[in-house]
Amino acid sequence: MIPKFPKFKSISVEDSNEIRRFSNRFQPYSFFNFSSLWAWNTEKKCKISKLNGNLVMFYTDFITSKPFVTFLGTNKAKETAAELIEFIKKSKTGAALRFITEETKTCLLHSDFHIKEDRDNFDYIFSTSKLALSEGPDFKQKRQHANRFLRENPDARLVHEDMHDLAVRKKLTGVIRQWEKNKIDTKKQCNLKHEQAAINRLLKNDTNRKLILSCVYVDETMVGFSIDEILLSGYAMAHFIKADYSYRGVSEYINEKVAAHLITHGIELWNWQQDLNFDGLRKLKMSYRPVHFLKTYTISKK
Repeated sequence: MIPKFPKFKSISVEDSNEIRRFSNRFQPYSFFNFSSLWAWNTEKKCKISKLNGNLVMFYTDFITSKPFVTFLGTNKAKETAAELIEFIKKSKTGAALRFITEETKTCLLHSDFHIKEDRDNFDYIFSTSKLALSEGPDFKQKRQHANRFLRENPDARLVHEDMHDLAVRKKLTGVIRQWEKNKIDTKKQCNLKHEQAAINRLLKNDTNRKLILSCVYVDETMVGFSIDEILLSGYAMAHFIKADYSYRGVSEYINEKVAAHLITHGIELWNWQQDLNFDGLRKLKMSYRPVHFLKTYTISKK
C-alpha cells in the first residue's frame, strides 16, 4: 500500500496495480508507466507517496543523478503543488516540480505558479498505420531503407519470442553488445550504464503480461529487437529498440513490421517516449513524423 505524504516507500513490483490505477485515468505518459518506471529504476531510488488523492513520486534523474519530485493527478492540484514545492525547498531537492502532465497543468492555470514547457521530456506519439504502410513522400526514405534491408537480407524475418526463454535472452544480450559497440565506434550518445540493466529488469518483471518482444533474424542470427507494451485506449508503449546497425535499414524494417503487428492488437497510437535532449535521438524521432506530443511541464512558485 502506498503511504500518505510525507511518508514515502520504495517502489516495488507489488505497487504495479495501484500505480496503474492512477496512470490509467490519464493520458499514457511514459514517465508514469509502471513498466518504464520499474525498468529504469536500476539504482532503486524511486519512492512513492500519496497526497490529496494524487500519486507523488521522488525520483533521481538517470542522466544528471539529481533528485526531483513530481505528482500525477488533478485532485486539489494547487494545494498539492504548493505543498510539494515547499517540501522540495526544505529538503534542498530543487525549486520546481518536474514531469507535470497536461491534465495537471490545466488545473494550475491562473494561479500563483510559473509553468514552463519541458520540451526534452515530451512523449512522441506516432500513428501505427502511417508507420506500417510508410506511404507518401514523408516516409519515402524510411520505405527505401526498409526495402534495402530486405534486398540485402532476403532471409530476414520478424519473430515474436518468449521473453522468458533463456536462449532468447542470451541472443538479446548479443544484440545489445553489438549496439553498444556501434555507438562507441561512431561516438554517438547513448546510456550504456543503465541500458542492459533496465532491459533485464523489464523482462524479468512483466507484471501485467502485456509486453511484446519482437525479434529480427537474418538466417539464425538475431540482429535487432523491439520491446513494446499494449496499453488501454488503443495505445502501445515502446520501451526498447536495439539493433546491429551494420545491417543497413534494420531499424526501419523493425518499426514498420512492429507497427503492423500492433495494428492487429487494435493499437492506433504508439508512444516512443522522450528524447531527453539527445540531438541524434530528437532528429530520428522527428523524422518519423509524430502525430502529436504528450507535453510535460515544470512548475515553480512565481
